[in-house]
Amino acid sequence: MRNETISVVGDPRMWERVTEDLREKLTTGVIPAGDIVVIGRLVREWGASRQTIAKALRVLEDEGMIRRYPGLGYYALSMCATDPPIAMLSAGDGSRDGTELGRATDGR
Repeated sequence: MRNETISVVGDPRMWERVTEDLREKLTTGVIPAGDIVVIGRLVREWGASRQTIAKALRVLEDEGMIRRYPGLGYYALSMCATDPPIAMLSAGDGSRDGTELGRATDGR
């Protein structure tokens, strides 16, 4: 009897499965707006390479589901109808209060 275990190592379509899984989690609110999408966690969860995960994240970024902030990572955008809109770069009322991505600045 042959072993029917399917190996995912070197699977050329894994990025598509990762993309679809993350897309589902983003649209259903499992990954809520404003949450950081951690590449290392996805690498461990899927047993995939960083390049595979990065490709999936680039697709989702192109679709407007996540946004990459250099030096900070990828953040989920509001995709679920029940999520409130997020204001990641300014105060909700349109004024600048010196807060960017959850880090207060001294205004300089």
